[in-house]
Amino acid sequence: MPKINQSNISNWKKELYSKILIADINVYSLHINFDISLVGMNMLMAKELKIKNIHFINEEKLAIVGKFDRQMPLKELINNLKKYFNVANIQLVNNKLSDNNIVTVALSAGAGGDIISNLSVVSPKYWTTFG
Repeated sequence: MPKINQSNISNWKKELYSKILIADINVYSLHINFDISLVGMNMLMAKELKIKNIHFINEEKLAIVGKFDRQMPLKELINNLKKYFNVANIQLVNNKLSDNNIVTVALSAGAGGDIISNLSVVSPKYWTTFG
């Protein structure tokens, strides 16, 4: 088993890893493997939301960008997300409420914090993250 490099992990992760090791628990996390797969969460969400012309944003394959086949009003996209995730509310951060027709969209099944710097390359109209 590889050693955990303590200098590279946050305190809460150190505490968690310590508890896992003390309890002699084996952990396998499918999260990243499933996100980057061609049949993973990003692709499943894109299929459900009817996003086409999909490609990965960066080499890590943690986010994708694609297009709707028509301009989609923001309200319709929000309703589709609510339906897909079976939630009553979606948190929206939007600096141009009047500019609400969307064609290009980027999404990430994870938190997406590391992906934001790559968005200027693909210029999506809408960025969604689920972490």
